Amino acid sequence: MYYSIDSIYKLNKRQNNFLLSVTHEFKTPIASIRLMLQTSKHPKVKKEKRAELIDDSILNTHRLEDLAENMLTAMQIENEKYHYQFSEVNLSQMVTALLGNQEIKGEINKYIEPNIRIVGDAFIWRMVINNLIENAFKYSDNQPIEVELAMKGKFKTLEIRDCGVGIHKEDMKNIFKKFYRVQDEETRTTKGTGLGLFIVKQTVQKHNGKIYVSANKPKGSVFTIKLP
Repeated sequence: MYYSIDSIYKLNKRQNNFLLSVTHEFKTPIASIRLMLQTSKHPKVKKEKRAELIDDSILNTHRLEDLAENMLTAMQIENEKYHYQFSEVNLSQMVTALLGNQEIKGEINKYIEPNIRIVGDAFIWRMVINNLIENAFKYSDNQPIEVELAMKGKFKTLEIRDCGVGIHKEDMKNIFKKFYRVQDEETRTTKGTGLGLFIVKQTVQKHNGKIYVSANKPKGSVFTIKLP
């Protein structure tokens, strides 16, 4: 009975953290979009600056779209209603393209072995890779991150390493749970909803793979995906 009550308490706490974080995640880009559009309407704003403000507003709408997509996909996976669309995917090309989009956030040291292919759902794999890269940057403490995709033995292996604050051992077994995030919302400074790693693990398992998290040396974390 104690363990049942404790499990319910922890789940409720994670759900409360999720609601707090989602509220914050939505409010921030909405406020930014409103401010930038209001500023762009001012008659003294130059044409070049107005175009820059509009472009930044569009970027924030993409952030909102990504957030909504993460939430919808996580709920569909949880309720077994997500329909995976399997096809041949050139993982090397996908990772290279996504890294190109993410390089604006910081330095990425990468090694991508060419022509590594899988049979999988391209849409959700893009989400998985983006989630892992964004997490690495989020906790990297402004240090470069490393991304490697290569054949290692019989496995197609994707590794994403950061040199940030790292993850405590007691948190490593929980970070793939839905809504789980390290620390409480009141003390946390990093963004997120606690759904990204849940989607990552469910996707990897659906593709008959495994995902591991370990400590990087001398500091930081390593996320490793192995696919047959």
